[in-house]
Amino acid sequence: MAAQITIPVSNVLTLLETGFSVIEVQQSKDSGNSYHAVTASSPDSAFLDSALPNTLYRMGSKVLKFVLDGGQEQVVSFGSVLDFWTASQVAGRINEISPTTAFVVNGRVRLGSPTTGRGSSVVITYCDATDLGWFVGDLAHGHDQHLILIEGTLVYTYLDIAGAIGDLYRWRFSNDGIIPFTEYATRVEGTAPSSASPTSIATAFFVGLDGKPRQRSILIVGSALPQLISGFITGDEAPLIVKSDELGFLQVPLVRGSVVRVAIEGTALVREFTVPNVDTFDLMTALSTAPDPFTVQIPAPLLTRRNI
Repeated sequence: MAAQITIPVSNVLTLLETGFSVIEVQQSKDSGNSYHAVTASSPDSAFLDSALPNTLYRMGSKVLKFVLDGGQEQVVSFGSVLDFWTASQVAGRINEISPTTAFVVNGRVRLGSPTTGRGSSVVITYCDATDLGWFVGDLAHGHDQHLILIEGTLVYTYLDIAGAIGDLYRWRFSNDGIIPFTEYATRVEGTAPSSASPTSIATAFFVGLDGKPRQRSILIVGSALPQLISGFITGDEAPLIVKSDELGFLQVPLVRGSVVRVAIEGTALVREFTVPNVDTFDLMTALSTAPDPFTVQIPAPLLTRRNI
């Protein structure tokens, strides 16, 4: 399970001169209703914090099960001698089974992974101690480091090893998490890692005559089907319909070397071109330089033979 996004940055030198230094990335698993950070100033560990106790946790004869970093399930049984436990006692009992895993932070029990990055994870697999506030399936991942802006680098690739194809991602620029910030400008779907799909990312911005962003759809179909490209067979699928977001931005991965036909909603623009062998390209530039497959060819007039 992993997802990859490509981030084109055309004005990287201007960003650096303005004081920006990194790209911050956020992920959504609920179709954009909520987002959470997947990068931070430095890689950190996954953790889950318990609920605050009223006074003490009722833990007598309770059982907690969890998995760290996808490893073996840890089973912690709390004795029946004590019915009510302090946060320190709960953390101490967890550490007897899984050393250096539990801590007390601001009065809560924190269950943490020993590793850092997006591969760091904590998941609850069973908990009948309701006072802890943990439920089966509760899951947390760590953070990767923000992407560093580099002068001269116009395309950045982020691989989220804890992501899934179809997850939504957005990003912004900042000075490593402090002022200045930009708005979160785009929202794109995570795709298969490039090692599994030799794609190039087509991007476009749509605005109206007033200069304001417009949501517009494009339709993409394979023009020569099927196609064998770099060991992959493409084609024989339904047309691909992609819609720009509320900021007018559109991003779609296309297999490099494939021949595609693109139509833009609400216009008569239809163009056919070969997807270039680059990390990312401007869709409108490709369309503007491609010939119109439906142009009517008018033959030159025939010369009439005349005798003098």
